[in-house]
Amino acid sequence: MIISKDKTKCMLFRPPHLPNFELDVLIDGHKIEQVHEFKYLGLWMDSHLEWNSHYVKVYKTAMSRVKLLSRYKKFFDKNKLMSFCNALVISLIDYCLPIWGQICATKLAKVEKILVRMLEDIIVCKRILPCEKFDYFERYNLLSVSERKDLYFVSFIYKHLLCDSQLRNSLAGTFDLRNNIKSLRHSRDLEKPRLNTVFAQKSFFYYTVNLWNSLPPHIPKSKNFNHFDKAVREYLVKRRSNMFQV
Repeated sequence: MIISKDKTKCMLFRPPHLPNFELDVLIDGHKIEQVHEFKYLGLWMDSHLEWNSHYVKVYKTAMSRVKLLSRYKKFFDKNKLMSFCNALVISLIDYCLPIWGQICATKLAKVEKILVRMLEDIIVCKRILPCEKFDYFERYNLLSVSERKDLYFVSFIYKHLLCDSQLRNSLAGTFDLRNNIKSLRHSRDLEKPRLNTVFAQKSFFYYTVNLWNSLPPHIPKSKNFNHFDKAVREYLVKRRSNMFQV
């Protein structure tokens, strides 16, 4: 493989509290430029892996697309508009959401407001009150941003741990099914890691294990992915309803 010296960049990943220092990386005597942000396969990464850069790009691009669709909505019926929203707005938010979605709840809430704005300006053409938001989400078969993230987390486990997958062997030792389970109802639970720090408990690994183990027992036992996906969506909507009842 031939490496392009001009296109190649280097980046030092480090926690925010550690000092930065300059990397001296040479290829055939050519010094590689050190950067603090880099776009790789459509995902903007920063040296702290905080995903703020990607969040800003997604927010600005999604809002501009909502405004563009709103400008031309009179030329299309509601079904076509919903297709455009899925293709241009929701797909943008969904891309790599399990990775960059580990941002703070305040920023996720701002991304979710894009979905509300999309419905207001393009689909229903009226203001949606906060108390009406989930009613419209359910009417148009939409999940919130945090619910979409949870769906993709558990879908990853089902696809690559319980089904035949090339990643299955690679995940061994990271995600493992529990041994010595007395109840058959929870025979597909995952081993829960012992992590003491708050930082570690915010990780994809820890969050996903807890989320998977909290699913009703019948969901992990779904006979195929289509049944699993439908069951998880129904569970997330029901969980949302239960939260409001409390």
